[in-house]
Formats: sequence, C-alpha cells, structure tokens
Amino acid sequence: MDDFEWLKDKVIKLAGADQEIRQLYDLVNQRINMKDRIYVKGPWAFKKLLILAIYIDIFTNVAKDHRKNLVYIDLLAGPGFNYIVDFDLVIAGSPLLAAIIPRVLKSGSLNSFDRMILVDNDPENCESLKQILAADILCADCNSDTVYDTIISAMKPPDSLFLVFVDPEGLEVQWRTMERLFGLPGDFVINYPYSGVARTCGRVDAECGPLKESLGRPLDNFFGTSDWRQLDSGEGIGDRLYNFYLERLKKYRSEVVEFPIMMVGGSQYRILVAARKTQGGSPWLKPVAKLKKRIESISDGQLDRLVDVYKGKQRQLTDFF
Repeated sequence: MDDFEWLKDKVIKLAGADQEIRQLYDLVNQRINMKDRIYVKGPWAFKKLLILAIYIDIFTNVAKDHRKNLVYIDLLAGPGFNYIVDFDLVIAGSPLLAAIIPRVLKSGSLNSFDRMILVDNDPENCESLKQILAADILCADCNSDTVYDTIISAMKPPDSLFLVFVDPEGLEVQWRTMERLFGLPGDFVINYPYSGVARTCGRVDAECGPLKESLGRPLDNFFGTSDWRQLDSGEGIGDRLYNFYLERLKKYRSEVVEFPIMMVGGSQYRILVAARKTQGGSPWLKPVAKLKKRIESISDGQLDRLVDVYKGKQRQLTDFF
C-alpha cells in the first residue's frame, strides 16, 4: 500500500465525506455559523489530526487491558470541528476523534474513554460541544484551578490513566498547568507552536526596558522560567527554543516522538507524543515511530489528492481500521 492509499484508509473519519460528521456539523451550523468561527488554512491539518487519531486508537487499545478508568482531556477543545476554508471541507476536530476512534471489539465492548473533559474559554465553542458530545465541558481558562480540580476528580478512581491533547494557537497553555498534569499518570499529545514561539521571541529581542519585560512575560509563563532569555538570539533561535522546551518536557515524560509539520509559507509546528518510559520499553510507541516515517513521506500533493477524495471526486473509501 503506497502512502496515499494508506493515508486515505486512515483518515476517513476525519472528513465531511463521513455522513455522520457532516450531519453533526450541519446541525450545529443551524445555530452557530461555524465557518465564521474556525479556519484551518491548509490540508496539513490532516497530519496533526491523523497523529492524534492513531494515538487515541493505540492508547485506548493498550490501556483498556490494564486500567479501569481512562480519561481524555482536551485543554483547548474548540467547537468540535475544523473547517478547511481553501477546500470548503469539514473534518472532525480533536473532541470528536476522542469519541469515534476507539475500537469496538469482537465481544461488542468498546475501548472508549470512560470520561472526557473538554475545555474551552469561548461560550459558543462550548455550546457546540454540548450539542454533539456527552462530556464534561468546561467553559473556562485551561490554566484555571477549576479545570485542574475537575481533572483531579476524574482521576480519583483506582487504575486511572489520561490522555491529554494540548493544541494551542499561541502561548495559551502555561507551563504551570503542564507541570501539574505531569504529576498525574497519563500521556500527552502536544502541538508545540514552533513558529509562533520564535516570532514572539523575536519581538521581545527587538525591544528593551519595561516593554521587553512585558512582552517576554507570556514566554516566561509558557516555558515556566525566564531562562529562555539566556539563549543566543538570531538565526536558529527557533530550534534553540524548541530544544529548550523539549529538554524540560523530557524531565517528566522521557519517551517523546517528534513530528515536524511544515505549512505553506514556511511556518511550522511540532507534534510531540510524550509518555513515561516503562520497564518494558514502552512498546506501544513503536507504531508511533512507524507513523512518523509515514507522515514525513506524505507530500502536499498527496494531501490535495486526499481532499479530492473527500469532496466526492473519488469514492474508494474504506473503514478507518
């Protein structure tokens, strides 16, 4: 199976060609103009959501054999859908993936999350989520004590384990929030905003005095320290900032698989799958390493072809797994 056929088979449930997702979107769109709320500027969004979807499948399939209480946490959940404006295409957002990806076993049981905590600071996004999912929906700042207390409550049952998706557009998720979650048992899928962090650092570097201090404070909160200010600025600062973040992350989750994602125009981000190292060597991460090779080999042209599939120009669609 070539990379395009593999991608096509894996991503069916992300897109509007899946009638259930399209119907949900249309239902919500009757009350909230979704196209005015969220835009994904290119089909590279498939790569990010594909990584999350496959890790959800791996995580729930493995963890259900060992844990009784699985919790999905989405710190910046959005409305539940993504809209790729360039192609007039609806794809399932991260909260929907957490609900639809877990496998139905031959016995009829479902490897689903036992609890879902979806956080967003926008009331209309929260309203959209309430219409499409049965979950704990918190209309709050993801860094608030309210969110943390809800997570702690969800993790109280014995044998609890969580999967956290952290998908900021900028520097919204503070390191203090991450550090609190690091103390609980679970894995992370993190979108590190590589270009956004580098641009913010550049603006800070161009200033001086009180303004420099003020502009740098969001980065202090993002990294959980002001030590990033000691890095050499100039060419390559994006990599230095990223490696600084990665080193801090690995103190808490030493097993990290990195996915560089490039976008049109040169902007980029990193998807990080981060887990604790186990005595058995974390074997469930081996498929993630294979996924990394697949993702890196998928061209923008192949993504464009995939969009054609979902817009009905081709019909050779198969089940997700």
